[in-house]
Amino acid sequence: MIDITKKNEKKLILFLKRPEFTGNNKKNYTILDNFFLESNKVINKEEMDKFLFKNLQNYQFEKVNHRIELLYGNSVKLFNLYPLICDDLRKSCHSVTKKGEKVFYDYGHLTLKGSQFIGNLLYQSNFIEKYLH
Repeated sequence: MIDITKKNEKKLILFLKRPEFTGNNKKNYTILDNFFLESNKVINKEEMDKFLFKNLQNYQFEKVNHRIELLYGNSVKLFNLYPLICDDLRKSCHSVTKKGEKVFYDYGHLTLKGSQFIGNLLYQSNFIEKYLH
């Protein structure tokens, strides 16, 4: 793919692996579902975002991303979605949209609404200007 891209004088952007979290239980509820269902109070987005951050499984994606960076970092543009999804300073990761729709349907795959939400964050980050011009 890299050779074809260079031959045709195109840009190749590789998105690094997204953050991953503790997996589903046997009832196919995510950890976020369980947190919400087991709570005895109304939970807001901020609380869910902080809960999701506590359940990050960094080793699941950081090792892969590091390897990709070593192998291809000089050949293609790499884009890390982690800073769009998670904020280490605030210790939170987007768990639901502003309308309360789940971003992830399991340990790391995005829901349709989650894809739209992350896509909007990507657009707002000036991705197009930074990477496609």
